[in-house]
Amino acid sequence: MKHKLKITGLVIIGLIMVQLAANAGDKTFFIKGSSITRNQQLVTTTNNNIKFYKNGLDLILFTPGTTNPIADFAINNGKVFDNGSSAGRNVQINTNINDNISATVWTPAEGKGNYYRSSGLSMNAANYSDSSLTWSWEGLKVDYKAEAPDVPMISQFEESTISYTNGNPSKSTLKVASVAGDITDGLREVSGYAWKWWKDGEQEPATADPKALTSTLVLDSTQITSGLTYNFKVGHSNQWGGPTWSKIYSYKVAGSAAGGASQPFTLKLQSGVPVGQGNLGINCFAMPFAGPWTVDGTQIVTIIDLIKAINKKANENIVSSFGFWNEKPSEQKENGYAVEYVDNTVNNLTPDTYTKFGSLGALAVPVQGRGYQIFVSKSVDVLIENK
Repeated sequence: MKHKLKITGLVIIGLIMVQLAANAGDKTFFIKGSSITRNQQLVTTTNNNIKFYKNGLDLILFTPGTTNPIADFAINNGKVFDNGSSAGRNVQINTNINDNISATVWTPAEGKGNYYRSSGLSMNAANYSDSSLTWSWEGLKVDYKAEAPDVPMISQFEESTISYTNGNPSKSTLKVASVAGDITDGLREVSGYAWKWWKDGEQEPATADPKALTSTLVLDSTQITSGLTYNFKVGHSNQWGGPTWSKIYSYKVAGSAAGGASQPFTLKLQSGVPVGQGNLGINCFAMPFAGPWTVDGTQIVTIIDLIKAINKKANENIVSSFGFWNEKPSEQKENGYAVEYVDNTVNNLTPDTYTKFGSLGALAVPVQGRGYQIFVSKSVDVLIENK
């Protein structure tokens, strides 16, 4: 009898294990998607290059109602391989409430230097109660490149002061914001940030500020002094490499961040030299105080006024292009304009290929703290005053 019970127990345990295996993914997902592209071209990629994860760990898909792993999940001509269905693919996944499910599509293959895009699905209580879930990959753009971040930019300097009425001293801050570089061969993920900052005239620090680990650097009046110029660099990194460091951006602290009055500042513009020999004539700066601005007594109302003042200071037309971050998160583009001359006088700013504004419009007025880039063919110092 004991022998029979032992066999029966083994049979029961075996049946339970088979049943658990059969229910290895008791949640049915319908994955659909068309118009999946890379650089506007329809993507075709195989099962080996589509990786599924649950809570960061590898995940196996099963054919619904079976213990058979799916080995032919693919994307053909921009569309999820339908396996007989005209709309998408049913798969079975073992999941629970609060699990995070994700998939990463690679093209042409998984690995550094290739392109990828992830799609996630959070298994909250609301959608987990559904008997089946639709996971849409419609219009997925496989446009992230597995490379270290491109050269980032500093997009804005912002000074602010908070005053208290309870007798406490006012609190002043300078915020320095960074954005990803504008590149044309694919986006880059940014998962880490580093900052260096130092007084103008001092040596650049060998290491980054250990407390500055986000996309925006925040300094207060105990760290910076009104009227002094500081240099800033930001580095972006990801799993593929970095930090990739920006150019040096210089900023003169005005009154609000350190309690002083607005002071004149000198815009030091460096000329360009042939590629491979150092500086290319691209100068980065920001207006450290609110307008009005003047140069040699002439009021600066527009960017064209500033360009004219620079040319006048140099006694020739040295400015060939002008750019700035357009501050539209949905676009994340740096605007660039070529300077158009008519009869040896600045006539207009012509947008380059990647600039989405047909004309500058309201953006033609220089703004305090906005990061600008200007290209000159001759070095010149321009004193800008606040009066």
